[in-house]
Amino acid sequence: MRLVTVDKGVIAWDDFAGRMLYSITQEGKHAFLRDLSRNVLRGKLAAAMRGEWQGKPPFGYELKNKRLVLGDPDEVQTVRDVFAWYLDGDSVRAIARRLNDEGRTTKGGTPWIPSTVQRMLSRIAYTGTFKWNECQQGKYHSISDGRVGDASNGSHPDDWIVIPNNHPAIVDQQTFDAVQQRLSERKRRTTPHRNGGKFLLTGLLRCGKCGGTMFGTIPRKMQAVSYVCNTDHSTGRCDRNAAKQDELLQHVVDAIADRFSDPRVETRLREALQRQATAAAGTASVATLKQRLGAVETKLSRAKRRLIEVDVDMIPVVQAQIRELDER
Repeated sequence: MRLVTVDKGVIAWDDFAGRMLYSITQEGKHAFLRDLSRNVLRGKLAAAMRGEWQGKPPFGYELKNKRLVLGDPDEVQTVRDVFAWYLDGDSVRAIARRLNDEGRTTKGGTPWIPSTVQRMLSRIAYTGTFKWNECQQGKYHSISDGRVGDASNGSHPDDWIVIPNNHPAIVDQQTFDAVQQRLSERKRRTTPHRNGGKFLLTGLLRCGKCGGTMFGTIPRKMQAVSYVCNTDHSTGRCDRNAAKQDELLQHVVDAIADRFSDPRVETRLREALQRQATAAAGTASVATLKQRLGAVETKLSRAKRRLIEVDVDMIPVVQAQIRELDER
C-alpha cells in the first residue's frame, strides 16, 4: 500500500521507514499549526487589550485606525430609533417590518429580519463598551487568566476583555439596560405550540400557587380539557391546582378585547397603517391607497367585534383570520 503525494512523491506505507517518515512529517505540521494558533491568539489578545476592534464594525459604526468611530448619520439614527421603538412596545418583528417599510436597509443592502434586530438590541458595543472573548472557538488555544492557554469549553466572564467608554456611544447605558430587561422578559413563550391539538395553552400556563408549569389533560368520562399543576403531579408538593380550558380561554378573550379597546393601542395601529401607506405611496395611486385603507379599517373593526362576541369554540378560527389579516 502506498500514498502518492504532489510534494513528497510516493510514500510506501508497507515499509517501516516510509511510515516513520510520514508520521514525523505529520507531527511536524501539527506542531506548526499549534504554534501558529498560539501566536495569532496572542496577537488578538494584545489588540483587544488596546481596545482595537476585530472583525466587521457593527451597524452605525466604521473603523478608523482599528477603533470604532461613528459612521453614517442615518445608520446612527436607525440604531437609536430601533432601541426607542422597542422600549415603546414594538416587537422585533414589528421593528423589522417598519424599517423595511421606510426603505432603510442593512449595511449589505439586504432587508431587515427579526434576528438582525434582535442582535442589534443585544450589542453592548452601542453603549461605547468594548467586549471581547465572550465566545471561545479556538481548536488548540483559548484565553485564560489573561494569557494564552490550552483550549477550553466556553468562556468564563473573568476572562472577558471589557473596556468601558472605549469608543463613542450611540445609546446610553440606562436605555441599553432597559432593553435587556425587556428582552429577558419576552424570552418566555407566549404563543401556543404548533399542532397542539386540543391543548391550546400548553406551555403557556403557570400555577398561581407554586409558579410551576401546568399541563393539559382530559379527565375520564369528560370531553372538556383541563390543566393541572405539574409540580403536584410529579412531586406532590403543591395543592392539586387545576383549571378548565374553556374558562381560561374566556379570560384570554376578555383580556384581548380590553387591550384592543384601549385608545392608545388603536392610535398605534392607525399610525402603523399610515406609515405603510406612506411607504407605498410611490408605487400606488392615492385613490388605490384610500381604497386599501378603507378596506383594512373595515376588517379591523369586524375583527374587533368578532373578538368580543365570538364563542369559545370558534377562537381558533378567529385566531387564524387575525393572523391572515396581520400578514396582509
